[in-house]
Amino acid sequence: SLRWAVEIGRVDILLETAVMSKHLALPREGHIAQVLHIMGYLKEHKKLRLMFDSGEPRVNEKWFKAYDWFDFYRGAKEAIPPNMPEARGHHVTTTCFVDANHAGNQRDRKSQTG
Repeated sequence: SLRWAVEIGRVDILLETAVMSKHLALPREGHIAQVLHIMGYLKEHKKLRLMFDSGEPRVNEKWFKAYDWFDFYRGAKEAIPPNMPEARGHHVTTTCFVDANHAGNQRDRKSQTG
């Protein structure tokens, strides 16, 4: 199945598989054609590899608009459990980039993340 292919490393079809998974309960006529199209892609690109760079990306802070979220999150504090152990080791920085479309489905305005 497509989900199995994604699990073993074919993340190049992750978005398409997620979109098709929304129709598992009630598939329509065109959905099988789309699944066959994805399978054909896998057949043609058998030895496709993705390379992940462990370095930090170069991001210019001027590319982004500055927003003041104070009005929305006034007084917000992180919930820290009272029995949390003390941190050990080195400080870790996590950077996350999200590929998403907000209300991208024109019919029902649902969003899709990938």
